Amino acid sequence: MANSTRKRKIYVGEYGPISVNERGKVTYGDVIRYTRKLYKFSPEQVAVLYGEIAQGKPVTKRHIQRMEQTDSFFPNHPNRRWILAQLLNVPAALLALVELEPASSPGSPKKSSLVPAPGKHIDLEEYQNTLQSYWFHRDTETLEDVIRDARSRIHKLHEHILYVSTPQKQHMTRLLCGYQILLADIAQDQQCWTAAQRYLTNALILAREKNRPDLQVIALNRRMLFFVDVGNGEAALHNFVPTRKLIEYAPSPLQGKIFSLAATAQARLAQDNDALTQALRYSDEASKFIDHPTSDGFLFFHGAFDWERYLLDRASALMHPAIKKVRAPQKAQQLLDEAVKERRLHIQQTNARDTRTPLYRQAHSDLLQAQIYFDQGYDPVAITSAESVLTTIKELGSGVLLEDVASLVKGLKERDPHNIEIANLELALMKLKQPYLFN
Repeated sequence: MANSTRKRKIYVGEYGPISVNERGKVTYGDVIRYTRKLYKFSPEQVAVLYGEIAQGKPVTKRHIQRMEQTDSFFPNHPNRRWILAQLLNVPAALLALVELEPASSPGSPKKSSLVPAPGKHIDLEEYQNTLQSYWFHRDTETLEDVIRDARSRIHKLHEHILYVSTPQKQHMTRLLCGYQILLADIAQDQQCWTAAQRYLTNALILAREKNRPDLQVIALNRRMLFFVDVGNGEAALHNFVPTRKLIEYAPSPLQGKIFSLAATAQARLAQDNDALTQALRYSDEASKFIDHPTSDGFLFFHGAFDWERYLLDRASALMHPAIKKVRAPQKAQQLLDEAVKERRLHIQQTNARDTRTPLYRQAHSDLLQAQIYFDQGYDPVAITSAESVLTTIKELGSGVLLEDVASLVKGLKERDPHNIEIANLELALMKLKQPYLFN
């Protein structure tokens, strides 16, 4: 209620007095000024954040003060207003007063498929080489061209598969599954989770229809990896059940990766130390299938499950229980240190065709380090490590690991909700998770 009509003040719940304009309404500038002072953010700190939101445009302390006083110069677009409000922890009740709601992602524009007229012949070797190239070096082409070409090739393979000999049919089925999994991986990079699931389901259905258990286990493994990446341990374990039944059809490195994923998925659900120990038994099983780094082999299907990958996955299992007391940061740190040494030892043996895997591993390593620092209470270095993760993910153009980073940022913010460095980290995360807000 207003304590003085002449002063035009109102009280908003527990958040204190807010000045209103002549029409008796709270402005966005009022909300920002009140929140900034409440949480002791300086005008200079807000200027830095707003400058980032405005994509590098210079903003000064005086700009911020003038915005607060006159409600001018603030971004007119509600998306950017919402971003600044979130970073400053503006209370929900105040956001409601200025009718500011969280923005939602617009629907992705539909892209027309580029489908050429079917020819009399498909060069299966060229299709195989192109699939490998897109998997390892898709950044050499525009993503839209890669997607359209992959869809075109799927269409053409479907048209021809009924009219070829058995050996060709087998090869075409493998390629069809491969291109579906490629599109799923791209969709996951773009954080299009529903599309990613659909492409993986398409690959699995095709493998089952063609009675190809070797391809079924590959598709199921990719589904397990997808659910682990998005933090759904229960769904990952649900896919592990049929995967385990077909595991004999998987090459040795893939068997190791499957058990390693099961360990991380089980660890996400662990409520006590006994449950975590049970999860690590899958990791023990995975250790029997460790392969040595090699320059040969199609890593798209087999996956490089070497000693470094095993160490990172085991450390991940130790750090993924939701309950802090169940996690084991000291043991995870030992494994992580060993993984770094292993990477340095075998850096020259990395497959030269595969430029993405080393970056994914670096991002995963930095994420684990950030999680370990957070659990040990070393927030400043946890923030620095998390920034390194986002830098690498941005270079990859990938959406993997962002859910884990978001969980880490949430924990940091709960511990210190008004830290400007955490606000900057959250802003960097927003730019990757919700880039449409900055367009």
